[in-house]
Amino acid sequence: MNIEFLPEKLFFKEVAERRHLWLARQDQGVLAFNNQDGGLSLLVWSDRKKIEAYLKSTKNNNNLQLIEFPIQNFEISFLSKSEITEFQLNPTSSGLGVLVLNKEEFKENFEKIKSAT
Repeated sequence: MNIEFLPEKLFFKEVAERRHLWLARQDQGVLAFNNQDGGLSLLVWSDRKKIEAYLKSTKNNNNLQLIEFPIQNFEISFLSKSEITEFQLNPTSSGLGVLVLNKEEFKENFEKIKSAT
């Protein structure tokens, strides 16, 4: 196995096991950033502990809340939204690089875990 795919495989393995994704809510929407393509980059976590660590280490975390999102509802809510063009997997606030998948890559992996159940 190529080592560069390991974080991606681990992310989707955790999501498949838990049957949930985690998002951060900020004010009225979910935490996302504008990307270079003019779309949105959505931050997603595979585990509650990972998003809790992110929220604790973020400077302006008093506005952020975590959201547990069942995977069966995720596709309807987020994969169909055209303004979301990429996904950041398990981001941290440490400043280290984060794995980013475009919408098609994320959807392909997501479909695999949904069809496995």
